[in-house]
Amino acid sequence: MKHYNVAAERTRIGMTQEQLASELGCTVKTLGKWEKDISTMPGKTLSDVASIFSCSVDYLLDKTEERKELHV
Repeated sequence: MKHYNVAAERTRIGMTQEQLASELGCTVKTLGKWEKDISTMPGKTLSDVASIFSCSVDYLLDKTEERKELHV
């Protein structure tokens, strides 16, 4: 599973790795591994990231180029 757009979305909203890691309850090292596709992000975490960025999981996984903002 690739997570190409996680770092791009984090940067887009001006969030640091430290801030996102804190919000997700993980370490910066773990987040970096997910962003670089060294390890796989758990499904629940991926869903949480999509909610934080207001986009679809498919966009985060680079399965679509459409952000498809979520309206909660």
